[in-house]
Amino acid sequence: MTPGAGSALVLMRRSCHDPEDLTFYLAFAPAGTRLEALARVAGRRWAIEEAFAQGKGEVGLDQYEVRSWVGWHRHMTLAMVALALLALTRARLFARSACPRPTMTAFKKSRGLGPAVAADS
Repeated sequence: MTPGAGSALVLMRRSCHDPEDLTFYLAFAPAGTRLEALARVAGRRWAIEEAFAQGKGEVGLDQYEVRSWVGWHRHMTLAMVALALLALTRARLFARSACPRPTMTAFKKSRGLGPAVAADS
C-alpha cells in the first residue's frame, strides 16, 4: 500500500506484547512510501522521546528563559552538541568495556615467555 501525493493516512500499530493494545497515528508521507517504512518511523517515536528526556536531565535542554530567538537558538545548539558528545562518549565507553582487558599473563604468553619465566620474576 503506497499513499498518494498529499494524502493523509491513519496508521494503526498493534503491540507485540499485548495484541489488544492498539496505537493510532496520523501520517503524512510522500507518494511511494511503503507501509513498512511508515510503521518503522512510527516506532522510532519512543527513542526520540527518550533522547529528549535524556537531554532535559543531562544537559539542561529545558533550562532556558526565552528573551530572544538568537539566545534560544544558541542555547539549543550548545545543549544538542553537548548531548551528542555525551552519547558518542557513552557509545565508545560501552564498546570498549565489551573487550576483555589484557592481563600480564596474556602479555607474557604473547611475548613467548612461559610460566617458568613468570615464576622467576
